Amino acid sequence: MRTTSFIGRLCVALSLAMLIGASAAHAGERTVWMRFAGALLQNVEQTETTVDSSTVPATKGAVHVRAWGNLGRADITGLALEVATLPPAPDSACPGGFFKVAEIVENNIVLTFTDLSLLYGEGGGVICVDFSTGEVFTAIDGHWSGGTQRFRGAGGDWSIRFDEAVPVGDAASVLAETGMLRGTLVR
Repeated sequence: MRTTSFIGRLCVALSLAMLIGASAAHAGERTVWMRFAGALLQNVEQTETTVDSSTVPATKGAVHVRAWGNLGRADITGLALEVATLPPAPDSACPGGFFKVAEIVENNIVLTFTDLSLLYGEGGGVICVDFSTGEVFTAIDGHWSGGTQRFRGAGGDWSIRFDEAVPVGDAASVLAETGMLRGTLVR
């Protein structure tokens, strides 16, 4: 009969605990953080829509950024529909001193990872301006609606906050932007 040393049994127990923990984390909830940088193409399409029986301007914008974080490296593509707030008004989603100038009524994003896994979601948000300084605040919140390969069946919530958004050129229809995507991924 062979006896196993205490150290050997401890190593086996720790290995099993790590495997069980990794499986639970893989199937459970995970915090997400992704830094990003790239371009927003503003005014891809301009139209009008009706809000409270008034006709207001609406704009579609397309985003293409590169990202890296705890999920790996990814390209993010997005399409947003923004509806103007006329007149600009204070809003609980805006910081103090800022006025909401537009509501992002739809924001769809697709993250394409280097292993070709996809993670996608949808959301909405606000664009706020401090008219005394010209500073712009944009907040987009949403939920994951699925994915492929390692993100198949994904759910959870996400938020995007911008560090910078700088107009490129005189027409200001392209913004160079950086920021952070944070959230929770549930599988």
